[in-house]
This record gives sequence, structure tokens and C-alpha cells, in this order.
Amino acid sequence: MDASISLKDVFRFPTIERLSELITGLDSHTYYSIPVAAEQAYYPVSSAQRRLFLASQAEGAQLTYNMPGALIVTGSLDVNRLEQAFQQLIGRHESLRTGFELAAGEPAQFIYPNAPFEVELLHATEDQIDSCIWEFVRVFDLQRPPLLRVGIIQTDAERHILLFDMHHLVSDGVSMNILVQEFIRLYGGETLPPLRIQYKDYAVWQQAQIADGAYKRHKDYWLEMFKGDLPQLELPTDYERPTVRSYEGDVHHFVIEKSLAQELQQLAESTDATLFMVFMAAYTVLLAKYSGQDDMIIGTSVAGRTHADMEPLIGMFVNTLAVRHQPFAGKTFSDYVQDVKQTMLNAYEHQDYPFEEILKHLQLQREPGRNPLFDTMLVYQNMGEIAVEMDSLVFSSYEQSRKSAKFDLTLYVQPEGEQLRCEFEFSRYLFEMETIHVLATDLLSVLSEVVQQPEIPIQDIKLIEKRVPDQSVISSIELSF
Repeated sequence: MDASISLKDVFRFPTIERLSELITGLDSHTYYSIPVAAEQAYYPVSSAQRRLFLASQAEGAQLTYNMPGALIVTGSLDVNRLEQAFQQLIGRHESLRTGFELAAGEPAQFIYPNAPFEVELLHATEDQIDSCIWEFVRVFDLQRPPLLRVGIIQTDAERHILLFDMHHLVSDGVSMNILVQEFIRLYGGETLPPLRIQYKDYAVWQQAQIADGAYKRHKDYWLEMFKGDLPQLELPTDYERPTVRSYEGDVHHFVIEKSLAQELQQLAESTDATLFMVFMAAYTVLLAKYSGQDDMIIGTSVAGRTHADMEPLIGMFVNTLAVRHQPFAGKTFSDYVQDVKQTMLNAYEHQDYPFEEILKHLQLQREPGRNPLFDTMLVYQNMGEIAVEMDSLVFSSYEQSRKSAKFDLTLYVQPEGEQLRCEFEFSRYLFEMETIHVLATDLLSVLSEVVQQPEIPIQDIKLIEKRVPDQSVISSIELSF
């Protein structure tokens, strides 16, 4: 039976039996495939690609949208076979043979029948690997595909580091996973089934949907959320905000241990919410404590692959959700989790409307050194570490350092075994590492308090670390609580 259910339905009918009853009572739903676009000299970019193309032209942003990755390869690696596997990938995915340039004044995709490619052979000792990786990450010429480079560092006969770097215009987090998994299959000699559509077909389809008004319901929802005066989060910083946006950043790593991770999961289950929703509630409470504000817009990301035809493609599908939260002081934390849950479910229901289109309609006045709508994000990553064995080879993830930040502050949360691995990525032009360490300690304090007392009023949640920034910026981090 062809039926359509929403994420809200999954929360309203949480058992398979109740969902089955719901689906049985629904009218049939016609499934429409994304059509193959007519052949053209060039094709429109998707909404996300348009924003990335323009953003990547900004001064200092040339490397910000590179997506480097690395794998440890243990065993006897055949470099020629590896290169052939990547050449097959480039032939399979048009996005890896796509260049970008202006056509009639607008960014456009130009797809080439072939794209020259060869694996770079690099030399480094074990203690030189990280610096070698950073030298490997270079600016792409967006007009000349592939916007993918691959390198190999051989540390000994049976150990290599496989490096790859892609531009965000042709990739996202899911795409990176597809790239690695398909490479491993092709290296192993498999034949992959052909792709029915390519990324350019999705881009043409998406732009037609927008032009035809198919997303009007979604557009109306977002414009209603952002009507009137919009809040701007003002966190205390160590340095004054520069007038020119800087992308230099750093990362503070911390871990939520097993016991607290389990208690957070129990809290999520008891409130019929997800772990992400609990984190969003706790994070916005923390930001409220630091800023003295109870109305804020926080960014998060969704995979954006809401149509089954998109699932096997390499390309830029991820969409940004800018979501308004209001952690009022007198509300209990458990009640606030319910607010966050409903807000996020509504956002997911309307996630097909591109963030770039929202910005176009809002026509916000750009402020120097700021991003439009929000400057902090929460990203929950549920893709685990890569660990694959094939014949005589073992592929495993290589941990890399990062030195860039697209936003003032981004909190990343990822399950790792029975723990939760967390990272604060931050702008070095605004914050010192010590400040972010304090922020992480306070987040752990908030999380520990709310699992013990879910009914605690937000105004009674206390921070462990007290930090009084420069008085010219703010006089106290707990202004209104």
C-alpha cells in the first residue's frame, strides 16, 4: 500500500501495532519519481549550492567549504587498483564531473563527460601525518572537476593513510559515507547497479517545485516563525566581534560518560522525545544563562534526503533548519522539552523548504561579522566510525583536527559506544579555549541537574563555573535568572 506518514505520526503512534492501524486507515498516496532532466548545456544549481557558491567567494572562505577525511588502511594496498576504483566513482556520479561558474549572471552546473584524476602519493613519518593532511587540503578551482582529490601516505609496507578532500558543493556528510562505502565495494571488485537519476536531475526538480508553488505551505510556516523583530543571540565573548567575518576556529573535545548518557536517554524516553531534543533543550537553557535572553534562533542540520530517489546520490542535499526557541525562566525543564519537541517536529515537517529561500524572502540586513539569522548550531551526528574488513585490508577512521569554524559556536554530539562524544567548534576571533572549556563544564552541569530533577524550573538551574567577562561586554553571565 502506498501511504504517507509524518514524523509527528511516529511520535503519536509509537508502537508498530498502532502505526499499522494508522496506515490501514489512510488513503493511498501516489508515489512520484524525480524525473530525468532534459539534456542542456548547463543546469541550475540547487538552492543550497547557490548559497555555498556565493559564500565560498567571500574573502577568507576559500577553504571553509572543503570536506577532508582520512582512513587508516591496514594491509597490502594496491594503489593502481585504488585509483581505478575512484575513477569508476567519478564516472558513476555526475556530481564528481561537475564544474561551477556563472551563466546569465547565475551560478550554474556544467557537467563534463570526463574529469582528469590521479591519486597523489605523499610521504610522511608518523609524526608528520597531521601537517601532511593540512598541506593536502587546498583551494579547489570550482570550474574544473573533479572537486575531489585523493592521496595516499604510506607509513610502512602494511599501513597507509587514505586521504580524500571534497568540496561541499558536491558533497555532504551522507555523501562522504556513500563515497567511502562505494569505493570499498569497487576496490573489492563489485559491480554497482546503475543510478536512475543524477544530482542535476534533483536540482532541476527542486527549482521547478519552488517555482510551481509546491512548497507554499512550507514557506508560509517559516515566514510565520520569523515574522516581527527577530532575536539576535548575544553571548559574552573574549574579543570584540570583527567587522570582517573570520573562519579561523578551534575545537574543544569532551565526553559524556556512560552513566550520564544513560540517564539522558532515560529522560528522553520518559518525555517521549529524542536525545537530540533533550540536548537542544539543555543547550538553549545554557545559552539563556550566558546571554540573559529567553528568545533565540539556533541552527541545526537535516540530511535533506526526503525523497527515496535521493538516497544513493553523492551531492549537496543537507538543509539547514533555523529554529526559534524560548526557554522561559518559570517553565519546568520537562515542560520545556515538550515545547522543543513540538517545535522540532513542526520544523521537520517543513524541512523541504530550502533555508536559502527563507533568507531570500526575509531580506535581512547583513551585519558585519555575522551569519544571517543565527550564529550558533547544534548538530547531532548518528553516523558511526568506519570499520570495514575486506580480503586482506582493514579500513578504519583516522581522527583529524579542525582549524576552521563557520559559526561563532557549534556543539556536535555523537554516540560512541556507551558514551557521547561532544565537541565545541568555535571562532578563535571571539573565544579563548579556556572560555569554551568553562562552557562545556557548565553544559555538563546543566545536563546532570536536569536528569536528577526533570521538573526543576529553568530559573533554578545553576551553573558550576562562574565567569565574569569584560564589563564592556556584559556584567554577569546569569543576567535574568
